[in-house]
Amino acid sequence: AMGYSRILIETVGVGQDEVEVMKAAHTTVVVTVPGLGDDIQAIKAGLLEVADVLVVNKADREGADRTERDLMHMLDLRTGDRKDVEIVRTIATRGTAEGSGIAELATAVEAHRQRVWQGPAGAERANTRAVAQISELVRALLADRATRAMAARGGLHEIAQAVVDKR
Repeated sequence: AMGYSRILIETVGVGQDEVEVMKAAHTTVVVTVPGLGDDIQAIKAGLLEVADVLVVNKADREGADRTERDLMHMLDLRTGDRKDVEIVRTIATRGTAEGSGIAELATAVEAHRQRVWQGPAGAERANTRAVAQISELVRALLADRATRAMAARGGLHEIAQAVVDKR
C-alpha cells in the first residue's frame, strides 16, 4: 500500500498494539540490550514467540555475552519449528561501519524472508496472513454496525437499562 518493497515499523513497547503489528509483519525483529532485564520482559510479553530475528544491540557493552546466552536458552524452550531464529549482535551507534552488525542484521532479515516467504510454504503463510487480516476487517465492520445500531436505540446505557428493567 505504501509503494515500497520494504517497510520498517518500529514499536516502543510490549503491549497488544505491538503484537498486532507483528501479525501484519513479514519479519519480526526483536531488539534487546544488555543489562536492562529485557529478557524477562520478552518472556512475559511473549515477544520471543513471535521473533523471527533477535538483536542484541549495544553489543560492545558489558553483559552482551550473557544477554545472547540467555536468549539462546530461551529459544531452546520454544516449541514447534520456531527455533530457527538467528541472533545478531549490533552496535547501532556505529551506523553501517565495519563491525556495526547492521549488514549482518540485513542479511538475517533477508535470509528469513527467503526461507519463510518463498515457495509453497510461503504461499500458505501468505494465505494465513490474508485470512487473519480479512477476519479483522470483518470484526471491525461488525463492531461499527453494532455501535450504530445501539446508538439508534438510545445508546449502550439505554439498552443496558432495558436489560436491567427486563424489557
